Amino acid sequence: MFKRKTEVDNLLAEYKKKMPATVYLVKSEEQFDKIIRAIDTITDFALRTSPDAKIEVTPCPLNPSSINMTISTDEIIVDNPQEFFEAISVSANFEMYPRKIGKLSAVALGIVFNDAYSPAPAQNDPFLEYHKDYGKPVIKRDMK
Repeated sequence: MFKRKTEVDNLLAEYKKKMPATVYLVKSEEQFDKIIRAIDTITDFALRTSPDAKIEVTPCPLNPSSINMTISTDEIIVDNPQEFFEAISVSANFEMYPRKIGKLSAVALGIVFNDAYSPAPAQNDPFLEYHKDYGKPVIKRDMK
């Protein structure tokens, strides 16, 4: 068991070593809009049930084109399964697990949305200006 954990840690360390320090991205318009709608829908479910739910939406630290969403709450009620399913189906990964918040038992939902962004062309590529000129700003994300 310990050996396997070490192998995974070594793989992640190698991945991080080869990861560029900075990446340049542009929004994947169609997918980004789907993701934002899905995040809004899932957030509505959580806040309707538990107005004090803790919701975090962050860039993925290992995959710069992805967005992570984490919800920590004491409960979540899915009163419209079809709407919830449609929102979750936009994600690449969805997990639910128990969590303690202080002395309270809680549940956490972890959701990953892939392809929110696409790599921008190389900095010396004239196509980069095309993105700036047509409303697709280039996003600089420092990875280390």
